[in-house]
Amino acid sequence: MIKTIERMFEIGEFDDSNSNYHEVLSYLQETNPRDVDYTKLFTLAPIIFFGEYHGSEAAKNEVIQNMGKFRDLGITHFATEMLPLSMQPAIDRYCNIGDNLGHIKDYHQKEFLRLGEKFPDLYLGMIDAAKSLGMKVTALDLDDVEETPEVRNKVWGRLLAKIHHDYPSSKVLTYCGSGHIGYSGYCSKVPNELQNNHGIKSKSISIIGDNDHPISRIVPRYSNPDILIRAIEDLDMQDKRFVIPIKETTSRSADVYLHLPYSNYQLIH
Repeated sequence: MIKTIERMFEIGEFDDSNSNYHEVLSYLQETNPRDVDYTKLFTLAPIIFFGEYHGSEAAKNEVIQNMGKFRDLGITHFATEMLPLSMQPAIDRYCNIGDNLGHIKDYHQKEFLRLGEKFPDLYLGMIDAAKSLGMKVTALDLDDVEETPEVRNKVWGRLLAKIHHDYPSSKVLTYCGSGHIGYSGYCSKVPNELQNNHGIKSKSISIIGDNDHPISRIVPRYSNPDILIRAIEDLDMQDKRFVIPIKETTSRSADVYLHLPYSNYQLIH
């Protein structure tokens, strides 16, 4: 039987544990992956994870630009790792009353300026996009980010499960680092936490290709060299948008890769 996600994209699934460069190159040549169809992708589960490399600009702009489409496709909640639980009252006030913009801006400057001067506005831009569409913005992370992945998983799982149970018709877009959304020992396995302990299905999208930082070239598999990215570049596909469905192994780093060209986003700041 052809799997749902493979049938949806009409191309074979990619084994992201494959370290054979020529086989990876052949996969891309044979499948010629196409642009993302969010209409199809968002039907797969009530919780959709977007996994970023924190130093990426394009991933954030992708969400900002498409938030209206996501709302049309049923997204009701925007949950984000970038807000700790202690910020929930302030975010609620910002979304409902809006008289504490200074506080929200100060938080983003303090936390994200280290990534670059554009990043505070980009992270805030996602919140503003969700706010303008009436989505519920949910702080997801612990204030102590040094806590173990297992503890963080349980907190994230409980919060997302509570949204799902309190609002059965809800759909949640969860934005976080790619290291949280996979299934391997290099990821903190939040999708497994949701499925195994709460019985809730989710699907994860890992953003790749939009940044040439050495760390992002190791993403999506933190243990694997940049074989996929190198093959994309060698085929001159680095300026294209496309999705790659990932083979359902217990070590996969996401369910889908979304390749975004960095150059597409230079005029959005």
